Amino acid sequence: MDIIESLGQEHAQLMKALENIKKIGIGRTEGKKSLFLIKKNLLAHLEREDKEFYPILAKLAKKDENLKTTLEFFAKDMQEISKKVLDFFDKYSQESAGLVFAKDAGQIYAALYKRIAREEKILFAAYKQGVSEV
Repeated sequence: MDIIESLGQEHAQLMKALENIKKIGIGRTEGKKSLFLIKKNLLAHLEREDKEFYPILAKLAKKDENLKTTLEFFAKDMQEISKKVLDFFDKYSQESAGLVFAKDAGQIYAALYKRIAREEKILFAAYKQGVSEV
């Protein structure tokens, strides 16, 4: 399995797990356990992207100014999303707030979904194209 396929599967698993926790609810023990598992898996996923995916794109971007600009945008976007997501995990590892959690979880889900969709459409395509040209 190549890195793109593997990362895509991780994306799907993370989104499914977040959707599941919205259904379970953070107030239940199962919901709390799922929240910690999602955080652990998300951090592992981001670390894997940083080690295996983005370095290759960075090399490709040295020859492609458009890709360089795109990567800069994605890096800034990821900083913002990471802060929101980590704040969310920190907040709900300490408390449960019923409807407020559902609203916050929905916002995090939407932000991650949007990020993943853009990453898969734009960066995965750039990776495939760049690697095939090497």
